[in-house]
Amino acid sequence: MKLGQTVQCSCGRAYDTSTLPAGQFAQVRAHQAKGRLYVRLGFVFVVAVGVMTGLAWGFWGAALGVPLAGLIWFRLVRRWFMRTFVPSPGELPTFELEASNE
Repeated sequence: MKLGQTVQCSCGRAYDTSTLPAGQFAQVRAHQAKGRLYVRLGFVFVVAVGVMTGLAWGFWGAALGVPLAGLIWFRLVRRWFMRTFVPSPGELPTFELEASNE
């Protein structure tokens, strides 16, 4: 979605985004991009650990390495990433859009 477009909901309502402030909209989009980057990095980390442990110790190495990598990512790295790079949801702007039935 781009700022200024009219978004059509499956329920028949339409939302005009041209009333949203551009600066705050960019901040929300940057937050979304950081979240997508985080998911991609987590996937690459888990796959890389799986491949490395699979090459080093065979099937059982990968079978143990992938869940362990997922646990490390989501318990340790995710928390650090969220504290460091992602603002809390309360810091992000909120928007009120009026729906029109078209």
